[in-house]
Amino acid sequence: MELGFHTIHFSPMFGGSAPLLDVLQATADSGFDAVGFDLASLDAHVAAGGTVEEIVTLLADAHLRCSDVLVLAPGGGDPDVLATARRLAALASELGTDTCIASVAGPVPWNTLVATLGECATVLSDDGVRLAIEFTPYSPLSSLRAARELCEAVGWERTGLVLDSLHFFRGETPWSELTDLDATQIALVQYSDAPATAPGMLVDESRNARLIPGEGDLPLTDLVTALYAIGFDGLVSAEILSEPFRRTDPAIGARRAHDALAEAWVTDAAG
Repeated sequence: MELGFHTIHFSPMFGGSAPLLDVLQATADSGFDAVGFDLASLDAHVAAGGTVEEIVTLLADAHLRCSDVLVLAPGGGDPDVLATARRLAALASELGTDTCIASVAGPVPWNTLVATLGECATVLSDDGVRLAIEFTPYSPLSSLRAARELCEAVGWERTGLVLDSLHFFRGETPWSELTDLDATQIALVQYSDAPATAPGMLVDESRNARLIPGEGDLPLTDLVTALYAIGFDGLVSAEILSEPFRRTDPAIGARRAHDALAEAWVTDAAG
């Protein structure tokens, strides 16, 4: 099992301000195997005088793999999603990853969505990159079933699923839909916790109020057990989007996240 962290935890996309290189060093020092990148963090790094080349060097020196780049967001106001796909494909090639995450951000007619993501998947696959499609209970793509149908329409050979623990439980996905998956259909797992009772604003919770695994009430152990049962052994990435977490020193936050993921996916599973 590979454990990952993500620059999105401290991304300016959500008001974060920690320097990108500090986040990457904290990721490496905490013992993670991989790290994902969001465009907003990379753009802020370059705007401050940094380069992608120094990031590539840091990853190599720290023995960190780039797990993914994000995000393609059809329906979210991007005037040229295909151009963003080309940019993400080039970035994925430079950073050495084979996964790009997509999330449907607003209403898009089904046929248009399939065609758009199909074009994006073609661009990405030309660079050896798989499109990882995420469902969120507050978006037009609101369920695992819908995300699976979208992957089937675009083609499993070019797509996979993002399984986010918070979205899985808040969307009340039946366990049977999870256990019916083939493990190869899951591109990666995003892992966080939350109180048992959902708040009124799921979007705000998703971006500002997630908890470190083990600090909430979601039945995460059942999720881990179910994923191991279908043979999943890929990347599990921390996804602790939280306003308090963003204010944490990256070195402290990354260590706490790593320890929580290691306990759930390595220690508990071994026991």
